[in-house]
Formats: sequence, structure tokens, C-alpha cells
Amino acid sequence: MSSPDLQAFLDDLKAPDFKLGVLDQKWEMVKLMEEGPFAYIAIFAAPRSNSPDFFTFRFKIDNYPAQAPEICIWDLVNECKLSEALRPTGPDNFKILFRTNWQNGDHLYAPYERIAFSTHSDWSTKYRELCWKAGDSVVKILNDLHRQLNSSLYEGIS
Repeated sequence: MSSPDLQAFLDDLKAPDFKLGVLDQKWEMVKLMEEGPFAYIAIFAAPRSNSPDFFTFRFKIDNYPAQAPEICIWDLVNECKLSEALRPTGPDNFKILFRTNWQNGDHLYAPYERIAFSTHSDWSTKYRELCWKAGDSVVKILNDLHRQLNSSLYEGIS
């Protein structure tokens, strides 16, 4: 039997907006681990020279959806956070999301990421629409990451 947080996450994966993102080739579920629990989701990126078609993100989903997930851009092959050289890049206002000089690069720098949100008390006012609220769906995060990775600011990897 799965934990309540994992079950809530699985319910969100069955929702039409998640399924539509899969059908539209915005993202796909890669794997789920009850230990943690962790979900690994690939998000497709705009084509860029010498860059991958997608990036994988590891979501730690304990206490989901009451709390935002912890999110790390992930290297599935080596089972660790993605190295700086392989992270998405662009101008400063783009690459700050994937920065490695904050929290050792273990967390996305976004208002829907648990650790980032909890350490920035002004974000709930500054980024009201993007901030995680209890009961939100992972689709909120996936839509933003897909939008970022398909924007004109995304330049590929360095």
C-alpha cells in the first residue's frame, strides 16, 4: 500500500491535465520510487545545437501536496544531480532557475520548490502565481519548466 503523499501524487498523474501534457509531448513520467518517495519526470526542451531533447527532474514528494516537492535537475545515468556543464543555460534571468551556487545545486531556485520557497519569505507576494499552495498539482511545476525550456531564453547547454 502506498503512502498518502504518494497516492495523492499518483492521483495527479491520472488527471486530464497531466495526461494532456504527455500527449502533447511536454513531459513524461520516467520512474517512481516508493522509497523517498521520488518521482522522475522528463521535460522536453526546444531543439538547440548539441543539447538534449529533454531534461529529467527528480521530485521528492513526501508530504505532497500539502508541501511543495523538493526538485533537482537529475542525471539518470549516474543517479545524481546534473552537472553544471549539462544544465540548461541562457541569460542570467533564465539560468538562475538551474543555478549551482545556491544549496550546492541540489534544488531548483523557484517559488514552487520546497527549500527555495521556505528560504524566501518575500516570494509569496513577489511570485504569487508560481508559489506552491497546499493542494496544488505537480502540473503547475511541469507547465512552468516546460515553458522555460521552450522559451527564446533557453540557449541549450554550455
